[in-house]
Amino acid sequence: MEPVLVPSGSMVPTIPAGSRLVVVAERLHRDQPARGEIVTLADPAYPGRRLVKRVIALAGETITTAAGRVMIDGEALEEPWLKSGSVTELAEPVVVPAGHYYVMGDARLVSVDSRAFGPVALDSIEGRGRMIAAPLDHAGTIH
Repeated sequence: MEPVLVPSGSMVPTIPAGSRLVVVAERLHRDQPARGEIVTLADPAYPGRRLVKRVIALAGETITTAAGRVMIDGEALEEPWLKSGSVTELAEPVVVPAGHYYVMGDARLVSVDSRAFGPVALDSIEGRGRMIAAPLDHAGTIH
């Protein structure tokens, strides 16, 4: 386990900016991430920097949007972690390649995520977010 600082508001309301997230650091080869899970990954644009995002679509799935909602293979994705009124738009459908995941921040209007850099390879996912350690008023497990 290791602490990870979440510097931006891309995961609000789930994880406030400035929080310290406890991450189980593992390469995830045996136990692959599930949809809805919060993961840390290498930032494709800034080597050495980490991002914290949520797994939205899995390998082989097609992700689209309709009326601001995420659609996976034509079915609306239930996203209880989003603040009401959050809108998500994709320019075109994306088929997630084998060995990859489509990740997004919970604060869709400010998050730089797979909409900007595309699906991420399993090898770039470094760990799973398990709980918020600080600030104390937000401490606890995350979902």
